[in-house]
Amino acid sequence: MKQLFLVRHARAENMKEGMNDFSRVLLKEGIQDAKNISRKIKLRINGNTIFLSSPANRALETAHIFAQKLHYPAAKILIHDSLYNASSAEDFFALIRDVDDSYDTAFVFGHNPALDILASSLLKGFEFNIPKSGVVTFEFDTNLWKEIDKQAVILMSFKYPFKKAGKAKDFEKTVSSLLSREILDIFSRINPVYSKEMRKTVEKHSNRLSRRFIKELNRKTNEKTDK
Repeated sequence: MKQLFLVRHARAENMKEGMNDFSRVLLKEGIQDAKNISRKIKLRINGNTIFLSSPANRALETAHIFAQKLHYPAAKILIHDSLYNASSAEDFFALIRDVDDSYDTAFVFGHNPALDILASSLLKGFEFNIPKSGVVTFEFDTNLWKEIDKQAVILMSFKYPFKKAGKAKDFEKTVSSLLSREILDIFSRINPVYSKEMRKTVEKHSNRLSRRFIKELNRKTNEKTDK
């Protein structure tokens, strides 16, 4: 089993005239966001975990904050230029496939839209924009990193450090859409012809199940955070 954490860098200062994009640093609000979200990750860091980061300051700062909170040796954060320059899912897969299989968990600190592209490539129908300091966690039923794009994937969690009704609603719609697509796909294998009423029924129950799923996910997250 392999676990992949995709982490978008925290809020950083805007570009100014004459400023190099690499040099942009985190805002105070961004630092606090990263600290808050990293506290919600309940994971025992050990020798089976690796941190990979873009060389840009804002991504590296975010990685260092997570390293501090999760007790990961900052000196072992590996910097990869491809995490800054990546423009396709294949750019990411090329990097992740090279991760040694002795590591069961990998944290990737990077940027959008590249992280969004990777997430949607790993999980069909995942079209939710990962906000700054957002963390998406995937689990793969394989012991080989080179096979993660070919194996069954599970969306374990999607966390972000601030509550916005719009983002929560978008996430709910994404989960509902994923669920209804999977159910309808199963139906089409059994009988490729089904009525509009059946589609509406599936969508209705998918909406209800997605709300229940997210409610349960939030409850478990809060329970862990309170401990």
